[in-house]
Formats: sequence, structure tokens, C-alpha cells
Amino acid sequence: MIGAFAPLASFALFHMVTVFPLSWVALFTRDSITRFLLIEVAGGAVGVLAILLSGLLADRIGRRSVLGYSAVAIAVFSGFAPQLLDAGAAGEVAFMFTGFVLLGLSFGQSSGAVTSNFPKGARYTGAALTSDLA
Repeated sequence: MIGAFAPLASFALFHMVTVFPLSWVALFTRDSITRFLLIEVAGGAVGVLAILLSGLLADRIGRRSVLGYSAVAIAVFSGFAPQLLDAGAAGEVAFMFTGFVLLGLSFGQSSGAVTSNFPKGARYTGAALTSDLA
């Protein structure tokens, strides 16, 4: 049960930086969806770099610490999402890049944190069941 909550912030943030902003841009701005999708692609590239950074951070402060700090940062970030998206092009870029950095940091460590709780012979099954439950 605890393992199901480890990736929860990552799952919620994924939708917050992919689906939610597209709806926001379509409903509340006159911006081009195509332009915003290009910002999302660039944000995704930043997210991949953040996954790599999460490994370095986990080696220094621990996997659980990275996940905990990331979850708190995601909660704070989610409180400012509408303000960032409403701040024009610079706010949209800041929203996407910050969101994808946080996503990469948390997502990069959630799998290892979950699987390390199972014995070697049950890691794949345990991770699969935990992921499905999440």
C-alpha cells in the first residue's frame, strides 16, 4: 500500500503538465496550441535531464529524501499553476520547465524506491502490482 503512494505525486504532476495546460491555453488564452505543444516538448527534454539529476541527488541524500522533497515541491508548485499559466509566454515556459524538472526528479526515483522494498525474487511482481495499484 505504501508503495502505491510513492509515485502518486509523479502521476498527478504528469497530468498537470501535459493535459491541464493544454485545456488552460485553449479555454483562457488566444495562444496557439501548436506553440504550446512545442514548449511541452522542450519541457519534456528538460524532464529527461532531471531524471538523470535525480540519480545524482539520490546518491547524495537518499532516494526517499528526493521523493519527499519532490512531493513537497510539487504541492507548492501546484498552488501557483494558474498564476504561471496566466503570466503570458514567460509564465508558460516557467510552468512547463519547472513542472517537468519536478516530474523528472520524482519519477526518476519512484521506481527504485518501490522495488527496493521487495526481496530480489519478488521485485518484478511486486513492482508491477504496486504500479497497478497506484
